[in-house]
Amino acid sequence: MPNMDYSAKPIKYFMYCSKSTEGEDRQTASLPAQKRELTELAEEENLKIVKIYEEAQSAHHKGRPIFDRMLKEISLGKANGLLVWNLNRVSRNSRDASDVVELMDDGYLQEIRTKNRAYRNNSDDVANIGTDLVMAKKYSDALSEVVRRGNKQKFLDRKEWSGLAKPGYMNSFDQQLRRNVLMVDQERFSLLRKAALLIISGTHTAGQALHMLNEEWGFKTRHLGKIGGKKFSRTSWYGLLSDTYYYGLMKRVLDGQEFSVMGSHRPMFTKEEFDLLQIRLGKKGKPHQSV
Repeated sequence: MPNMDYSAKPIKYFMYCSKSTEGEDRQTASLPAQKRELTELAEEENLKIVKIYEEAQSAHHKGRPIFDRMLKEISLGKANGLLVWNLNRVSRNSRDASDVVELMDDGYLQEIRTKNRAYRNNSDDVANIGTDLVMAKKYSDALSEVVRRGNKQKFLDRKEWSGLAKPGYMNSFDQQLRRNVLMVDQERFSLLRKAALLIISGTHTAGQALHMLNEEWGFKTRHLGKIGGKKFSRTSWYGLLSDTYYYGLMKRVLDGQEFSVMGSHRPMFTKEEFDLLQIRLGKKGKPHQSV
């Protein structure tokens, strides 16, 4: 327990904005939108913000590094209030909920303020925090189950790949279908296939084909936010050459079981080309000769 009365101190707030990239977080405002709304609230209510934390990681899972660091800073007395867009930004898992309530019980955290209400360090509000966080976790669990079922249906029934597109393909939104789809990345798809055909023909090793792809043809990976625009890595290259997805066979572990289906995407290779490619690479997907 702290040795001094923290309730007598004026409240200094950490602003915490978080958003997951997972499907369960689709209805949550973006990080810039959260920051804008909370800044407006702070100005209207004359709240003192001493630091702003932003994190793109789900509150459904424990182990958020920025969130954990923020709680450590609160325990050191650098702030005694927390300003969040919604209480479910604080936690949707049992461990984080327990850590936050413990900070309030010990007097380090005097208030959690959201855009809709304030939770103060008193018995009624602390009890409400516990109840509301449990409800947030229950809601998150239900959404996660919906997402899992949707991904399974998309994979097994519609034979579509969910998540980040593999090299040679790109994520897009189909306005007519009103849903996300995978499309061929025309420029990179053709270059990757052209490089692989050098191996299949027997004129180049995998390493030589990769050198040709990067150095002679100027291949660059797709820009995705702050990443991309780089040469194709050796790891990614060998992963592509050995991935059955590229002749159409998709594999995915769902609910602890591996499923395989022929996808609806345009394959990069025929099955015969892929089999010959594996022969050129060797049984373990490695080249026969050093590069």
